[in-house]
Amino acid sequence: MRKWPWKLLAAVFAASLVVGMVLALVTGLPSPGRLLPRLLGRVPGGQNTPVGPSERVLVGGDWVVIFSTTYRQCGDTVIDTGPPPQEMIGLNLEGIRNLYPEWTVATFEKGKAQLTRSIDGLCPDMERFRYVKLEGDRVNIYYGRPPKLMFKEFIVLEVEGLRQADRDRLSQGVTVEGDDGVAELLEGLGD
Repeated sequence: MRKWPWKLLAAVFAASLVVGMVLALVTGLPSPGRLLPRLLGRVPGGQNTPVGPSERVLVGGDWVVIFSTTYRQCGDTVIDTGPPPQEMIGLNLEGIRNLYPEWTVATFEKGKAQLTRSIDGLCPDMERFRYVKLEGDRVNIYYGRPPKLMFKEFIVLEVEGLRQADRDRLSQGVTVEGDDGVAELLEGLGD
């Protein structure tokens, strides 16, 4: 029986490692850096969330507080920056975690606190606005307003039955508030 040379085995191992890493990058598999904390039970927002230097630091009125909310349905992140809310002043790290249990304390250091969260749903702009545009023989309705849009639904219309002014307006696109605004716009066509 012939023995495999150790250099050949090392080369095969290295090649398979490289192929595995390339496949992970191409297919979007989670990186070990994001997966490892979950395996160890250290998920964001838990007691093991990495933060700044000391539990004895207290929030003062001159601090800057950043609230960062990511909306999973549309992928947008809304960031609010400003002074701390009154109920936060005088709290330490543990107090902030108790006051905002649905948030993750990403940064907590003298003069600055950053809280993050990720929630289901649309961002406020997409929740509030609809964009209506005639494209071909149908009216497409989108959440949001240009340039950030997300398709919602479409309605097929008899384009020939529309006035030229309505056709031109819809071809350029119209931003309205909510589904009620869409209904009013569509009801007003041809009047």
